[in-house]
Amino acid sequence: MEINVPKAAGPFEMTGSCWDIRKEELKIKHSELTDADLDFEFGKEDELLSRIATALNKNLEEGCRYIVYHCG
Repeated sequence: MEINVPKAAGPFEMTGSCWDIRKEELKIKHSELTDADLDFEFGKEDELLSRIATALNKNLEEGCRYIVYHCG
């Protein structure tokens, strides 16, 4: 599944260390997110984004934008 992120945000890329920082920021901002929601596995980014978006009551694209803009 291709996720459209605004060009100003740049490409959506995630590395382990990058995600560790974003994960902690999300946990602070959104206590409703569980460790299971934020569990990241390489190659399964869509599943991660889907879990986060669902927990935050956003669609997949909104969830991706939120992560890029607020946790980057």
